[in-house]
Amino acid sequence: MNLVKSSAISIVLAVTLAAPGIGAAAPTDVVTVREKTPDLTRLLRQIARPRLAIRRAEPEADEPDLLELDFKRAISLAEAGRYDQAVEAYRQLIKRRPRWPVAHYNLGWTYTQMGRWREAAAECERALELAPRFAEATFLLALAYAHLGEAAKAVEFYWLAIDLNPDYADAYNNLGNAYLSLKRYDDAVESYRGAIQIEPTKADAHNGLGEAYRNLQRYQAAVEEFKLAIHYNPHYSVAYHNLGMTYIAIRQFAEAAAALKQAVALNPRDARARFNLGVVYLMGLKNREAAREQQRALRDLAPELANRLDALLNQ
Repeated sequence: MNLVKSSAISIVLAVTLAAPGIGAAAPTDVVTVREKTPDLTRLLRQIARPRLAIRRAEPEADEPDLLELDFKRAISLAEAGRYDQAVEAYRQLIKRRPRWPVAHYNLGWTYTQMGRWREAAAECERALELAPRFAEATFLLALAYAHLGEAAKAVEFYWLAIDLNPDYADAYNNLGNAYLSLKRYDDAVESYRGAIQIEPTKADAHNGLGEAYRNLQRYQAAVEEFKLAIHYNPHYSVAYHNLGMTYIAIRQFAEAAAALKQAVALNPRDARARFNLGVVYLMGLKNREAAREQQRALRDLAPELANRLDALLNQ
């Protein structure tokens, strides 16, 4: 992992919604990520790591070498995954220089790696009090709000990050994610398009745009975007899963099975993909043996889903 010299922070959606209007013959027990999880926190399953700010420590005149060395040591601890020690190192630095925005930001970043999102937000807020035009801190604060289920606040701060850096593709992408969670699908489309305009090969933005299109029932456009996501990232199991779910919506069950099978091949522990593949085999393609194979694979991986698929097989 590199330290932040740029603002490459991104969120990849793993949304696998059963699209409406499939009809009686379509699989009706497809598992969706949003099932019982309506807020943004559970929507975001895969998050590329934000990065530390690598900036000169700007030490006090009376202790330049020591402060610089301690700053580098804190970064090294965080990079090595020794987060508790990194937190303590940054706290000590902040005691010595309370008005150092980069130290507050890096402490906030470290908290994100520990899942301590409320504390991460507090440190980013402090960094922004000290340096209001700190784009990375603005972005990280938005990301923290997203994880805390405060999507409206996330939208506000993603826009602020974009105001500070109009070429911030990751901010546009995550803005789309936040709009998606708020069911503002047209706004999500525009946000993802903004990310793609800046970075045309950004696979997660194409995946997000596909998700927005699918929610707008623009299924063919969704298919094209998921295919582009896969083109730019051939190992993108989530995009294959979403492509499969979209094919279900337009009753192309053979194509759905092929996409979901690839999602499982890329991520064998993706229980939702296995379940959905089993349902497509059973209810779409009438292949009970193939469905049973997925049910057996789910027994240890996700017993509840295995039981649900078994119940369908025994109907």
